[in-house]
Amino acid sequence: MRERDAYLAEKLDGELRRRGYRRERNPDVDSLPRMDAVYRHNNGIVLCVEYRMLCLYRAEVFRGFIGDAILRFEKASPSASGKRLMLAFLLSRMSRNAELDLQNYALRFLPDLQWLLLAEDGRGRIRIEARDEELEAAGPLRSRMRIPAGPNRAGLFSPKSQWLWKLLLMPGMDRRYWGGPQQKPRSVNELAELSHVSQPSVSSFISRAEEAGFVRRVSSGFVVERHLELLEDWVYAIKHGRREELPLQFVYPDESEEQWLKKVRSFCQPPEREHSIPPLVIGSHLACHLAGFGRSNVRLPWLHANGKQAEIMAALDLADADSGSARLFLVVPSSPESVWGGFVWADGVPLGDILQCYLDVRLSHARGMEQAELIMDRILRPHFEGRK
Repeated sequence: MRERDAYLAEKLDGELRRRGYRRERNPDVDSLPRMDAVYRHNNGIVLCVEYRMLCLYRAEVFRGFIGDAILRFEKASPSASGKRLMLAFLLSRMSRNAELDLQNYALRFLPDLQWLLLAEDGRGRIRIEARDEELEAAGPLRSRMRIPAGPNRAGLFSPKSQWLWKLLLMPGMDRRYWGGPQQKPRSVNELAELSHVSQPSVSSFISRAEEAGFVRRVSSGFVVERHLELLEDWVYAIKHGRREELPLQFVYPDESEEQWLKKVRSFCQPPEREHSIPPLVIGSHLACHLAGFGRSNVRLPWLHANGKQAEIMAALDLADADSGSARLFLVVPSSPESVWGGFVWADGVPLGDILQCYLDVRLSHARGMEQAELIMDRILRPHFEGRK
C-alpha cells in the first residue's frame, strides 16, 4: 500500500477501533463496486469504507465523489440492512468547505452517511454515530508535498509537459489503448529524444515534478507516484487553461451514428504509413464506446482538431450551435502533441488514447465521473500499479 493510502487507512483504523469497531478480514457482506474495507461493531452495525486520496479541495470533483459513492451504495445495499457507508478522504490541507459538503449530502441524501476528513498535517474531523468530532492529534504524513499546489506547479501541465507526462506514464500500455512510444525513458536525455523537447526543458520539468512529489528517480529511470492527485491536477489545468471549444450540431440530426462515422472514416482515411497523422481525433464519451469500454448511454463526442475547423465541419456536415443545444464539440487542444502522440485506430476511426479519454470525460458533466472511474479501475490503475 502506498504511503498516503497507508496513512489514511491507519488513522481510520485507530479511530474506529477506539469506538468498538473491528476490521473484517473476510467480510461476509455483499461487495460494493469500490469497497476498500469493512468494519463491524458488536451491535451489528457494519461500515462499508471507501478511501479517497485527493490533493486540494475542488467543489465539483469533491461533490462528484460523494454523490457517486452514495448512488452506488444505495443501489447495492438494501435499506435496513445494518450497513452504512463511510467515506474517508485525505487532503493536502484541511477544508471547511469539504466538511460542509459532507454534512449537506448526508442531510439531503443519506442521513446515515459516516465520514472521516483528514489532512496531511494530521488534523481532521470524523462523523460517526450521529456525532461530529475532532480527530485525536496525529503526526503529519512523513513525505508531505515539499511545495503546495498553485503557481509553483504551473509548468507541470504546460502543453509540452502534458506530452512528457504521457511518455512517463503510458509505455507498456496495451496497444489498443496507447499508440505512442513503448520505450520507457531511462534518463532526461532519452526523454528529450522521445519527446522532441529540448533537454533543458525536460530537465526543468523533471525537477519540478520531483519537487511536487510526483516523480522519483531510480536506477532504471523514473517512477511516477500519486497518480490520482497528478491526474486531478492535470484535469484542473486543462479546465482553466487555454483551449478553444466550438459547440456544434449535426446538419442532418436524423442521421444514424454509423452513417456519420462513415464520413469520419472517409475524411480521415487511415493511411498505410504508420506515423501519418489524421486531421482529427475523436475523444470523450464516444471514443470510450468505440474503444469498447463505454459505461453509460452517453455518446457525446469531442473532435480534437489541430486547425482546419471549417474543413472538418464541411466534411462531416456539422454546423455551429449554442453551447446548451450542442450535440458535439470541436476542441483545439492546448497540447496537440499530447493528443496526437498516442492516438489509436479503432475500426478506421482515430481515437484518443485511454489517458486522453480519461481526461476528456473528467471534464464532462454528463456522467463523466462514472465513465472516468471505470477507465481508472479497469485499465489505468492496473497499468500504473503494474509498473512498480
